[in-house]
Amino acid sequence: MKCQSLRITTGENESFTELNIVVHLFLVGVLLLVCLAFGCRKKKDIRRVVAENLAKEIIDIPDFPERTKKLARKVLDQWNNKVLDPKPILIHAGYGQDPNYGNFLFLTMSDEDFDIAGFVVKEMHQKSKSSVIVIEEQYPIFPESGIGDFQYLEFSERKNLSSIKDEKAWENYMNAGPEREIIYRRGEHPAIWLSLPNLPKVQVEIYIYDSSGNKSEPVPLEYGLPRRKKLDK
Repeated sequence: MKCQSLRITTGENESFTELNIVVHLFLVGVLLLVCLAFGCRKKKDIRRVVAENLAKEIIDIPDFPERTKKLARKVLDQWNNKVLDPKPILIHAGYGQDPNYGNFLFLTMSDEDFDIAGFVVKEMHQKSKSSVIVIEEQYPIFPESGIGDFQYLEFSERKNLSSIKDEKAWENYMNAGPEREIIYRRGEHPAIWLSLPNLPKVQVEIYIYDSSGNKSEPVPLEYGLPRRKKLDK
C-alpha cells in the first residue's frame, strides 16, 4: 500500500510532513503504553520520561539553534538535580500550515510539577521607524490534567490587527468545569490568534505559565519542526 504524506508548508522552500509528526506521536504513545504495562526504571513518571526524551532529541538534532539546545540541556539538568523546580520551561515553539488541515502550533515544554495552565503570545508589529504596535494575549488553554511536555494546538492566522482574542468565549471555556477537558481533547476550544513572524516587521514570542503563576522564558515562534534526517528519507 502506498503511504501518502501531507506536506505542510513551513516557510519559503521549507516543508515537513504529517508523517513526521505521526511517527513522533506514535513513538511517544508506544513509550507510554510500555511504561504503563511494565513500569519504568526507577519508577519515573512517564511524563518526565517523555519530557527528557524530547530534550535529548533536540540536543541531537542539528537543525535546532544553540539557544534551543541550551534550554533542552537545562531541562535535563533540572530533572536530575533532585530538587523540585516549579518554573516551567518552554524549549521550542514552532508552527506549520496546510491549506486542508489548518494551522498548528507546536509547544515543546517541560514542567516538573506538571501544572502548565496556558501560554502568552506577544507580538510586536513595526509600523514605522518610530511606531511599534504590541499585542499581548493570554490563552488559558490547558485543563487540569497534568500538562507538562509536548502539545500541539490549532490556531487562526491573525492577518490584520482587528483579529483578537474573544475574552468572553475564553471565560466560558474556563468555566466549563469537567467538560473543559473534553473540549480541549476534541480541539473545540475558542480561537487562538497568531500572526506569522516576518522579521523585522513582525516579531512573535511565546511563553508558558503554570497554575501558580510561574512563567517560562519567552522564545520566538519559528517555522516548523526541525527533525532527524532519517525521517526525511
